[in-house]
Amino acid sequence: MAKPPGGSFVDSTHMPFSIQQSVSERTGLFSSIKASGFAPGVNAVKAHRNFHWLKWIPPYISQIPLGAVDVLTGPMSGCWVITYKWPGAADLVHVGHLGTCGDTAWDNSMKAGWTQFAADNPGALISGFQPNRAFADELSVGLKPGEYTSIFALVTPGRKYHAVKLGRVGTHGTRFRIVKVKEITPTIGTALQTIFA
Repeated sequence: MAKPPGGSFVDSTHMPFSIQQSVSERTGLFSSIKASGFAPGVNAVKAHRNFHWLKWIPPYISQIPLGAVDVLTGPMSGCWVITYKWPGAADLVHVGHLGTCGDTAWDNSMKAGWTQFAADNPGALISGFQPNRAFADELSVGLKPGEYTSIFALVTPGRKYHAVKLGRVGTHGTRFRIVKVKEITPTIGTALQTIFA
């Protein structure tokens, strides 16, 4: 199957997840931390733990509709997370992950794809943010021994934007501890046309 050109909008797999119950993990002889993992499926008892995962798919703009639960994506470096109305889908609001990967050709094609969409659809632009900026001066603040910083983005159904700093347990671990969450004032409307200028 032929792949779409770089910078195209592609739909991320729509999969419900939930945050698992926190468990204690020993980090030393006399110390431990509480960490949580993510699991597929819905937590019927604790709905606040449910979210939809937006997968980053370079060199594309990955997107999913913004529904009735939070959207989580990451990890973030210089990426943007933006909400917009998707033309032709009854103006359904989508969340897009505009991810950069360090490959100049891929990054340029993604940026060009967004810039063209934003120029062609100014009325569709809602708001967005760069989560990593929220913790630019405090990446290692609050981490415990054996933890590594990961920044994620959270968008709520009411279009509230949060940067989430997680402490990943181990360099490639699957357990995380929420270190800090910051609500972010987003960039709004047509200002999103020039984010890559």
